[in-house]
Amino acid sequence: MTEERDAWMKTALGVNIDALRKTEDAKKARDAVSAVFGRTTATASQAAWDVKKATGLRNRGSGSGGTSPLYDRTTSPGEEEIPKSPAQPLDDKQKPWFEDTSPPPPPPDPKIVSHSDDTFEVSADTVDTFLERANAHLGAKEAGHTNITFDTSPTFKGGKCVRGGVTVTSTITRPVWGGGRPPSDDHKKAIQKAVQLIREHEGRHRQDAIDVAKKAVADAVGKTQTAAEAILNQIDEKNKQARATLDGKEGKISSINNGTDVQLGPAN
Repeated sequence: MTEERDAWMKTALGVNIDALRKTEDAKKARDAVSAVFGRTTATASQAAWDVKKATGLRNRGSGSGGTSPLYDRTTSPGEEEIPKSPAQPLDDKQKPWFEDTSPPPPPPDPKIVSHSDDTFEVSADTVDTFLERANAHLGAKEAGHTNITFDTSPTFKGGKCVRGGVTVTSTITRPVWGGGRPPSDDHKKAIQKAVQLIREHEGRHRQDAIDVAKKAVADAVGKTQTAAEAILNQIDEKNKQARATLDGKEGKISSINNGTDVQLGPAN
């Protein structure tokens, strides 16, 4: 029984049996070992710690975390003893584990450059006057305008298009109300509604241009250079068609109900 116990304490718990037998209170040590021996539900490290605690030999002779005569190691139960070595500077080839070495994501295609709206103030007492002055400011029969430009710089590999390289740049010019003396709240609300409808309409022109560019890129990628360039060269024309379609539905803003409301309708 004693040999079996000692063997278990030595191999399973890492207890230095010879040191244990040399403790000042041998009976106390033997009782502690006997109490722990056979506790299969306890972890080896916890059982050994119980022996160490019962014999009063914790950290004897070396302070906290030091060498104990019960153990053939210098760590506490459950800890792994890790050899220490002087820190060495990293060379250029060594990378920290947390450094992201993956390639950066490709730039967006198409790239969208939407400038802030270029607004101009229009003072008016009525919505009819507001619209007349807005049209006069732009020099055309439109109260707002969206300028769109497309730039293309496709990339080809192995005779195939891998990037459309399209940049869409847009600038919206639109009126805002600069104040006045509307004859009623309804007239004032009509002017404010006109400002909102113009802003939303021009925003749809901008979005149409973006959608045209996205479709062109999707159609061009994977095509031969000749086919891809033909698709990309049609972007401006496709956008003009989209602009005409939208203006055919809501390209003109007009006052109604004696200037107390406004609505969008087909352009002339």
